Amino acid sequence: MPTLIDATIAECRAQAGSRVFLVALVLILPCAAFLVGLDVAYIYGRIEGDPLPWQLHLSEEGAFAEWFEYALTLSAAAWMFQLWRRERAPAFAAAAATFLWLTLDNALALHEAVGAALAPMLSAVAGDHSADLGELMVFTLAAILIVLMLITALRGSERGVSARVLCVMLPVAIGAGFGVAMDFVGHFASDAIATRMGFDFVEDAGELAMLCVATALATAVRFNAPATHRSEPSLHPSVA
Repeated sequence: MPTLIDATIAECRAQAGSRVFLVALVLILPCAAFLVGLDVAYIYGRIEGDPLPWQLHLSEEGAFAEWFEYALTLSAAAWMFQLWRRERAPAFAAAAATFLWLTLDNALALHEAVGAALAPMLSAVAGDHSADLGELMVFTLAAILIVLMLITALRGSERGVSARVLCVMLPVAIGAGFGVAMDFVGHFASDAIATRMGFDFVEDAGELAMLCVATALATAVRFNAPATHRSEPSLHPSVA
């Protein structure tokens, strides 16, 4: 019997080769590429001393790219929620909750707000970086809770369902790890505006790319997964 890792690898290969996944990418990637191009133009304008509107910058709160990310994570949450309603598998519910948390945290800056609230209590330890430490603590706690929730839900689901959910969540994990690594490396980079904005661009573009892949995979899983507990037919045969 194949292990869950083997099943997840096979699931990712099958979903990535499916028509639904390719159609989803065709619809999503041009929008992402357009936003990345706008960010390149914004960075060039900042370096040349002729800044463009802040809404073009990938890193800005409330920018066009952030609204696009809301659409991606909400779409993925909706697909996972629909699968949970059909299958009643806890892994799909956990995946939907994860994407919903990502949307709310991004939109409401939850970990930043809680981190700022904790800053006065951490000032003796971190000084001027107390807010940053508070954000890191909240982010780490949320990540641990999400991982524990997913592990519990995966154990309570069938192997095929678990493989599909892991396939969808894998790009999210890669994007989060990439962002943390870029933040760490960025602390050792030059403070020159070109260097700082270059690091921010690579980090934001990488995270956006992983969200695009995750949403495309969630779309593929939604329309390729066979109905096993309800009478709703799938549009395609199982690819698991």
